[in-house]
Amino acid sequence: WSSSPDKLRRLLLRPALGVAGLIERWCYRNVDVVTCDSEFTSSLLTRDFKAAFRRSAARVLPGWVDTERFTPEGRGVDWPALLGRRPGCPVFFTLRALVPRNGLSMLLDAARLLRERGRRFELVIGGSGPLRADLERRVTELGLAGQVFFAGRIADDDLPMFYRSSAV
Repeated sequence: WSSSPDKLRRLLLRPALGVAGLIERWCYRNVDVVTCDSEFTSSLLTRDFKAAFRRSAARVLPGWVDTERFTPEGRGVDWPALLGRRPGCPVFFTLRALVPRNGLSMLLDAARLLRERGRRFELVIGGSGPLRADLERRVTELGLAGQVFFAGRIADDDLPMFYRSSAV
């Protein structure tokens, strides 16, 4: 067995997956409502757990976005310029707590790759948290000063404008 750790892993994985499947089916049999992001997800659950999942218990809650407030209104308005961004330069925007689990370090790595490939862009990071100083230092180390900006805490009333100003 020492020469074949993959065999041991496979041997142990099979019963673990079986137990996980039993727990999952038990959960679906014993809930009143299952929420899904889309009809597609609901159909997958129905397909994979026919015996346990009651389709009538599914509730699709798509997106959770206030579509009245967050609209791409104002065509012709240069939203990035209103925020002091460079004209004609795509703006990427994210709003996060500046904490490790949100992957902002990986986002900065992706921004570095874009810059290395000659892409013009600006990245605006909204939010606050304990990683702010580390992330700002990382921006400098990666040579992204002038392309990555920290907006700090963004007032709720200003959020629609930030989203409208971004390319994605």
